[in-house]
Amino acid sequence: MHLAIEQAVTPARALSRLTRFVVMACIALFAFQLVAAAAHHHEDGKVKHHCAACHTAAPVLGDVPATPPLLLAVFLAAVYLLARAPAPIVVVAPAYLMPPGQGPPSLLSSLS
Repeated sequence: MHLAIEQAVTPARALSRLTRFVVMACIALFAFQLVAAAAHHHEDGKVKHHCAACHTAAPVLGDVPATPPLLLAVFLAAVYLLARAPAPIVVVAPAYLMPPGQGPPSLLSSLS
């Protein structure tokens, strides 16, 4: 009985260890990439157009004007209000839960 319990718990631990290992490997890879990008330089000090690291690190939208602070404030206020608004909840009884009518026919249906 004790052996069966240990065998049932082991795959969950292995999955947890595997998940932790994958997350730690991703963090290490990201940290290595940051260090390598920060230490990247050329001997002549110029940005090379054929260098993949320089091309990736260069600001792509450098000539686009900045957003006005008032527009940004209005946008953030609208997003905040929309996020705080309660989600509409519609409770509708499914049609299959309603029994069919079993009463006598109505007066209007017999006149037509």
